Amino acid sequence: MVPEVLEYIEEYMSKGLEYAKTIDKECESKINFYFHNSDNYEDYCEKTVDYRNKSCAADTVITMLTPFEEIEYREFDDLDKECLMTLDEFKIQCSKEYCCITDYDGHGYYAKDDKVYKLYASPRMIRNGFVRNEFTHVCWYNK
Repeated sequence: MVPEVLEYIEEYMSKGLEYAKTIDKECESKINFYFHNSDNYEDYCEKTVDYRNKSCAADTVITMLTPFEEIEYREFDDLDKECLMTLDEFKIQCSKEYCCITDYDGHGYYAKDDKVYKLYASPRMIRNGFVRNEFTHVCWYNK
């Protein structure tokens, strides 16, 4: 993560979950606005870089601070079972040493006890030490 994102994470952690949710909604709104109102991709990227950094930080804080009891889940289906790896395996695959899985490769969700939780397991977050260790697995869905 870029230093700015880590600084935002520290700030948002100190202000709490609801603050992070508010920031995330505001940033997503701005990013969406510029997506539809920029002259080209370079213009869009330039105008949204700070909003994207803030959104990344807010997503990290939301992932880390959402109480376990409040996270929605569903039972495993056949695809989930095929995409399942232990949290320890996922940490190794996402580590700075191996970096086998990146955020651009697909998406993952935390899992436990035959349930997939609506909580994103980001390789970028894992690599930077932001891990929800009360989960035992990750369902990773490659692109």
